[in-house]
Amino acid sequence: MVQAIAAVAVAAALFGLHQVVFMLNAPSMAVPSALWPLSGVAFAAAWLLRLRVVAPAVWLSSYLAFGLSMDAWVETLVGASVNALECVVAVLVLRQVHVKQHLFTEVRSTLLWLLIATLLAPSVSAFLLTFTEIATGELRGLGPALIFWLSLLVSNMVGAATFAPPILLAAQHRKLRHQWRRAAECVVLGAVTIGLAWLIFGDRDVVLPFPKHSLVLLALPSALYATFRLGPLTLAFVILVYVFGAYVGTGFSNGPFAAYSERQQLFAAGVFLAVLSATPLLVMALLVERRKNAEALSQALNRERLYRSELDHRVRNNFGNILALIDLSAQSAKDLQHFADAIGDRVRTMNAAHNLLAQHPHQPIELADLVVKLAPDEASHRIRVSGETCRVHPSRVRAIAMVLAELFTNARRHGALTHTGASIEVSWSRVQDEPAGWRLSWRERGCPSPTEPPGEGTGRKLVNGFARSELQGDAEWDFGDDGLNFTLTFRADARPTTQIPGYANTRRTPAPGSTTRIVSP
Repeated sequence: MVQAIAAVAVAAALFGLHQVVFMLNAPSMAVPSALWPLSGVAFAAAWLLRLRVVAPAVWLSSYLAFGLSMDAWVETLVGASVNALECVVAVLVLRQVHVKQHLFTEVRSTLLWLLIATLLAPSVSAFLLTFTEIATGELRGLGPALIFWLSLLVSNMVGAATFAPPILLAAQHRKLRHQWRRAAECVVLGAVTIGLAWLIFGDRDVVLPFPKHSLVLLALPSALYATFRLGPLTLAFVILVYVFGAYVGTGFSNGPFAAYSERQQLFAAGVFLAVLSATPLLVMALLVERRKNAEALSQALNRERLYRSELDHRVRNNFGNILALIDLSAQSAKDLQHFADAIGDRVRTMNAAHNLLAQHPHQPIELADLVVKLAPDEASHRIRVSGETCRVHPSRVRAIAMVLAELFTNARRHGALTHTGASIEVSWSRVQDEPAGWRLSWRERGCPSPTEPPGEGTGRKLVNGFARSELQGDAEWDFGDDGLNFTLTFRADARPTTQIPGYANTRRTPAPGSTTRIVSP
């Protein structure tokens, strides 16, 4: 991998060194051109691969490139080192601002990438190389030093802006398939791009009915067309075609910048390519960000509609449940006060379950939290709770809460909590032969001479109904010598429910064809 990166980087570096121009006030000193492809290749490789692998390859390729064109070993060594340092600085800073996952898909990340990769890192390398030239006596005076520093800065900036984005785009979207559906359109745009590149930067003897430099205005629309219509892979191809066309043509003094001096030609071509590369990237990031915002807004609206529908369903369901509890409690109430106490306890249980669900919306509830929430505060020291971690789905929380509330109510009125020395043990464990099955055990200890109440009262009817219909399990009652032994088997996974089990609505006549009547289990 190191050898492959080094080979590509050497080719890119030599391509840049072939575009060397000479300073007017120091004709014996070669100055880098307005394009240094090594910066773009190094940034892209370091961004896609490990920095510890890429940095040595960048140093090696820079050393070979400088060594083939320079005699001074100091400049060669420093040039290779600052190119590797430039790559390291850019990647480390970009990692700190977290743009990797949003590169070219958000305007902010794209602007940060352009700022750091094409300005901050090249400024470091240009300063160090200029300082080295001054220290070795190759540069004398502020003017030549500024010109040399500006040449290095612009060459690295343009190289990073023109070579890195196509490589990163192609790597990021290498598995993109939807473009092949427009293969003919891609081929036509590719042919048009190659033709425009030849017309703009080709043989200057070609006679056109209009000024040749006006063709430069057609380069950006073709890149924007690829951005809007055909996507990142085609855009990468368009940019690379114009990059090679501009510098090969400008190197032979052809194209719209041929009237300038050699230095001015290269700088003008560099500015043209930098604008041509950066503008579509920002436009594409804006389009992707706008599309993502539109999708996020659509998802938010869908969630809001879902929440409203769910809220409406739950409100109507709760009203129906309360009415059913009122009817069921009234059938067994001895007097008005007994009825008020019974219905009040059950509605408060529903409210406690609702509050617990509201604190953790759309999340499973710990069974231990539910037991502690429903246990009477004055008897909490007499209740021992133990068991594995059991997370109950929100659709089953209300049913388990009603079962526990009935057990606590029975213990407070007739069972263990009516005796000073009695206690309650609540435990649960998994059912081995059923993945979502659980078994809850309620054991009362210290109750003198417990007796089984005659018949099936309202509370037992509710518990049995909830166990069978909403919890898909069963309830077992055993009034032993020491108190109530109750076992509940239930499922803790999701199951939607809309009705109170264990209650037959005989006082209200349902609408024809409706399913609001609940059959007693």
